[in-house]
Amino acid sequence: MLEQLPQLDKAPEQKEDLTSANILVVEDDDSWTHILHEGFSMVEFNAIFASTVQDGLRLLNKHKFDVVVTDLGLPGGSGVDIAREAKRLNKDTSVILFSGSMADPVVQKLVHDEPIDAIVPKEAGLFRLIDGIRVHLNHF
Repeated sequence: MLEQLPQLDKAPEQKEDLTSANILVVEDDDSWTHILHEGFSMVEFNAIFASTVQDGLRLLNKHKFDVVVTDLGLPGGSGVDIAREAKRLNKDTSVILFSGSMADPVVQKLVHDEPIDAIVPKEAGLFRLIDGIRVHLNHF
């Protein structure tokens, strides 16, 4: 079952014990990549970025990640491909879908049937995503 994350109106407080977690972000939009890179640096998340499914899969097979954040629509496939491989490699890896395509009922059904732990719509913004990552990191 997908988890509903709380709404945040301001930046979450930084927790020192979460800074060593490894996060993979697969996002093809340069603007969002920049925003996420800056935001994750602000809260000291250790993140590696990929812009295609192929690059994301290569990184998944090369490194161990605690959390994977992926867009749904990506060059070379979809975020579902990333989620499946992340869970195949390590069932404890949390997968967060960060997408602007969530209003489509077909997308919601597809995502519901896949190994995705949480959904954060892009419209919810950076701080909501950071909070979602922290929620999943606290499960370790």
